[in-house]
Amino acid sequence: MKKKLAPLVAIALAMVFAGDAALAADRMESRPVVGVIVGIDRAAHAITVVEQFTGSKIRLVIPRGQRVTIAPTVSFGSSVEFERLMIGLQYRGVTVQ
Repeated sequence: MKKKLAPLVAIALAMVFAGDAALAADRMESRPVVGVIVGIDRAAHAITVVEQFTGSKIRLVIPRGQRVTIAPTVSFGSSVEFERLMIGLQYRGVTVQ
């Protein structure tokens, strides 16, 4: 009986762990990003940011109509429309990993 039960237990465990992996893939975690905007793709509604702490480049797609959070400047407040972004502004927002 134990010999017949072992393969069934192995299959059940494989299904459980595969389900957990699929759920983890569906869950997207977000993290804060602070860095300088080094590129703006107006057609794709995306920006490229060099992260302040790691130095890595991150491409972020900004949903249409959403304001972009930046470090406050004299000319702008703390958030602006995508169309008003300029290279060199400091981005302060969230990205999905």
